[in-house]
Amino acid sequence: MGETVHFIIDTGACTNIIDIETYNKLQQTGQITLESVDQHGLFAYGSVKELDILDKFFVDVSCNSKHAKAEFYVFNGVAKCLLSFKTVNSLSLISCSDNVVCSVLPETPDRIMNNFPEVFQGLGKLRGYTVKFHIYDIIQPVAQPVRRLPIGLRDKVRAKLDSLVENGVSLEWVSPLCVLKDNGDISQMVDMRRANKAIIRERHHLPTTKEMQLV
Repeated sequence: MGETVHFIIDTGACTNIIDIETYNKLQQTGQITLESVDQHGLFAYGSVKELDILDKFFVDVSCNSKHAKAEFYVFNGVAKCLLSFKTVNSLSLISCSDNVVCSVLPETPDRIMNNFPEVFQGLGKLRGYTVKFHIYDIIQPVAQPVRRLPIGLRDKVRAKLDSLVENGVSLEWVSPLCVLKDNGDISQMVDMRRANKAIIRERHHLPTTKEMQLV
């Protein structure tokens, strides 16, 4: 036909579509043989309403020295013209490979810590949000009896407590501690049974997963 038409490649389309405006321009060449369309079953993506199709025709198309016989449906409206997967594949406009190998590197703890070092520094605090605990005013902080520590751990425990104070952790409540971590550091174990008695229990209806999804 010798007419140039701009198309959008749509590999998800099963048919070729041109709009009525493009169709009218091509019809003036007199080289289109139309065929009537009774039922086509064509829908736009995500739509439940059939497209308003007028007619269809077959024509030879070419691109970059490649030729193919293609079927086109005429859409009764103004829109972008679509070229289907079958046609673009015949014209070698795309290439498909069945042997694609993707290597995925596992997200190891070291990799995550290296990518986000700022998250793993310091004590770690919830920022931008204030949590309020309702406390009984009549209950005073409690210093529970000190558990004997091995002499070899006392310096580490003292250094751990000093570090907590420097990071703004209040030590008004004295709780039993501690156990030795596998890496040699001190893991502070806090007995919260006495502290929990000072907190006024709040009772709220917890939303379900579905309710949270609707928010």
